[in-house]
Formats: sequence, structure tokens, C-alpha cells
Amino acid sequence: MSEGSQRKSQKAQGRFCHVRGFRRGFRRLNYRAKHHILADMHLTVRMAWHDTDWNGAVCRDPQANSYCVGTHSLLSGRIEKNRNLEFETGKAGTPACGLAPDQVPPCFWSINAFGKDTINVFHGHPFPWLNIAGVSEALQPNSVFTWPFKLSFVHDSKAKAKHGNYPPDLEERIQNFTGKLTAGESIVFFYSNYDNPVSADDMRYLLLGCSILAAQPKPAHFKVSDERLKEIRGESKSMKNFPVINWALQVTHDPTQTVLLPYRPYLDHVAANPDDLELLTDMRVIIEEDSLVSGFKYVAMDIDDDKCLYLLYKLRKAIKKMQEHKGAVVNRDFAEEEAKVAALIEKAWRKRGLYPSLPKILKRFLPDEDCAQLAAALVSETEPSER
Repeated sequence: MSEGSQRKSQKAQGRFCHVRGFRRGFRRLNYRAKHHILADMHLTVRMAWHDTDWNGAVCRDPQANSYCVGTHSLLSGRIEKNRNLEFETGKAGTPACGLAPDQVPPCFWSINAFGKDTINVFHGHPFPWLNIAGVSEALQPNSVFTWPFKLSFVHDSKAKAKHGNYPPDLEERIQNFTGKLTAGESIVFFYSNYDNPVSADDMRYLLLGCSILAAQPKPAHFKVSDERLKEIRGESKSMKNFPVINWALQVTHDPTQTVLLPYRPYLDHVAANPDDLELLTDMRVIIEEDSLVSGFKYVAMDIDDDKCLYLLYKLRKAIKKMQEHKGAVVNRDFAEEEAKVAALIEKAWRKRGLYPSLPKILKRFLPDEDCAQLAAALVSETEPSER
């Protein structure tokens, strides 16, 4: 072999080794990413309005709370059909933990969001005519039930003709949805739909507060025999992929990192002092930005770091406004809430990093890889270590 040919061969081998090393590096990073749980997304959770701050008790005035059964609430049809106003009025303000499961108000999806006790509840099947036994569950303190309804139905007419009303991969969809959430990292945002006493006239979503996810949600299932399930799915094309999963994910958050805006004291103050309505308008957090609204449409939605930060800054602004009110409504300085939101902002920025578009860039060159996790692992390899 001539000297020139040898040099060409050596260069080719060098290029091969470089590419091979590059690929090995990515395979190593990808392996680390797949075996290390990374927080990808945050969560929005819709709640029905409650007049005692979702503290685990029956409303203080159930008759007056018409918002929970309004058209724009949460499971309002179910609540309206199943609530017993006479019973609830007699138990007004009573902790729901002391009630039998069949006595707990039907708004139990939201009732214990900031409660301190466990409440035993019963999920009746939404299709009672199918005679499927319900599911009993213990609703933990500082917990709500929610569900990503957007994932649970077939929306396209052609797909509906093929699959019926329900997607054949619903279980996988829910697994992927919950897999994007990580305890101790994902931030949960609680909100009310239009039916609430603060933003109803504006027809806007109302942000109630936020916290840190304490445990990854896990779905429960209704017990249906294979024979019965086959029978149900054979009744019509629309029931072809009828699910047995219970559409209720329990979401538990960390109360030590919770921020809940004090709408109730402000509402009480305005009721007694109508001329002070501007104070309530000042501190409320409504969702009116087009870029944010999409994350609030289907009861539970996952949102990215940028939307998370936007919401946290809106909460911080509300806290600043309340501080400017100088105790006119709530006699404290909100320093604790301010510190919590600042810590959450720092956490979200740290998670977001400086290269949020890196996964999209990697996807352009590595279409078969899990580029979101790969990017996170790559950034972790290149960031300077903390000293």
C-alpha cells in the first residue's frame, strides 16, 4: 500500500472511530436516561368550588354553593345528581373523614385538596346500567382525584369508526401521562373552571394555588370478568374498546410547599365592604393568555417548564399585590408564600435549564431515540458540577 493510501486509510479509520465513539457516548447517555427517572412535565388539576378552602369538610353553606353544580365546574352533572342538600346542610362544616363512604359529598374529588385526614370514598361506575361493582378508595390527606379526559376519548370521526368511543391504548396513554410526572419535582397547579365567585363574570379559569407532587399517581380498575367485558364490548361498535380503568387518578401533594391564594377571606371582605372589590380583582390570578389556556381545558393536563414558570410568576405577582394591601384583608405579610413561590421558581428554572430546545434538535438527527430524556442526560454530563 502506498504512503498516500495509508494516510487515507488512517483518516477513514479515525472518522469511523470518532463516529463510533460519538454513538457509544449517546448510547451511554441514553442508557442513563432510561434508567434514571427524570421529571418531564408539571400538572394542572381542576377543582369544584368549595366554600371552606377544600379542607376536607362539608361546605359551611352547601345550599349557597351553586358553583359546584354549574355548567362550568368539575363533574357538575354527577354532583348535582348525587348530592343530598338536606343531609349536607345538617352536616355543614363537618369533617368528611367521619362520614360513611356513601355519605361523603359527591364533590369528593376536590374536597380534601388541603385536608389533614384520610377520607374513605366510593367510586360508583359512571354507567350504572352495566351493573359493574364500584371501587372503594382511601383519599389521602392533601389529595385530589383528577383525570386527563383529553386522552380518554376518540375524537376523530374516522378513528371513532374504527375504534369506537375509546382508544385501544388508553392504559398505555395513562401510563405515559403519569410517567411524565415525578414526585418531589413536578409542580401541581390547582384551578377552578369558570363556575366560581371570583372569575365567573369574566368566563376565565381561576388559579387557586400550587404545590409539589408527593407521589406518582397510579390508576385503579373496576373488576369485570373477561366474559362480561367481552359481552359489553360486543354490544355496539362504540363500546369496542370499553375500558375497565377507573377514570380517577389520586394526586397527593406536599403540604409544606403549598401556596393557596386566600380567595375566601377576600370574598368575605368584599361581601361586607362592596367598595373594596378592587382588592379582590387586584390579587386574583385568572388565566387569559392564549399560550396558557390550552393547559386548562381537559380537567388534568401536563404542562412544560415554560408554562409552569409563567404561572409561578403570576402567583408571585398576586402575592406582591396582597402585600401592597398592607393587611387590609388578611393580617399577615405573606412572606412565607413569597418564599415558597421563589423556591418553586428556582426549582423550575433549574429543571428547565438553558437549553429547552435541545430535545427537538436531537430529534432532527436521532429520530428513533427518546430525545427528551437523552437531552436531559446530555446536559447533566456537560453542566459544571456544584462545589
